Amino acid sequence: MATIRMFPGATVLTGSTHGGYERMTMGVSLARRLLVSGLHLLDTWHQASIAAHNAAIMAQLAASDHRVLADLRAAYTRGGSDSQA
Repeated sequence: MATIRMFPGATVLTGSTHGGYERMTMGVSLARRLLVSGLHLLDTWHQASIAAHNAAIMAQLAASDHRVLADLRAAYTRGGSDSQA
């Protein structure tokens, strides 16, 4: 390990071989990956929540109006991404 010289009043260690630097960057990298994963999971949950809410509203509308039910059946019959909109 290289010698690190501290001058009077210095508050920062310098030197690229200091072991704490590698541990700190590894910890920051891990924290970043955890944050990105957490945000992705939160976004996925939010999108699923929106889809469930929309499906519940559509079911309520279909129960109260036969025209909505006919449109809903037509959308499911077409299939594909149209039924997910």
